[in-house]
Amino acid sequence: MDAYFDQYATSFVPAGGLSRSAWEKVRRQRILSKGQITHEIRDLQVTLDGEMATVKFEQLYATAQTHWVGPKILRLQREGVRWRIISESAN
Repeated sequence: MDAYFDQYATSFVPAGGLSRSAWEKVRRQRILSKGQITHEIRDLQVTLDGEMATVKFEQLYATAQTHWVGPKILRLQREGVRWRIISESAN
């Protein structure tokens, strides 16, 4: 989970008004409660603008209990040699 959360910038603000620590707690519980997660990305589009990038794709996410297909948008910012997520949305 530490490696997962490391993909998010320290400036990341979760949607829905959650604090970063509350979001991490919810996300950790959600991920660890699943036996197996299948995740696929289709129609990947990346737009670069200096130190910022917008990534759009169709996400296919499935567990034994859940199946979801829909668009997702990630906004990333370069931090040194790494790109980290500063915002995400799924419709």
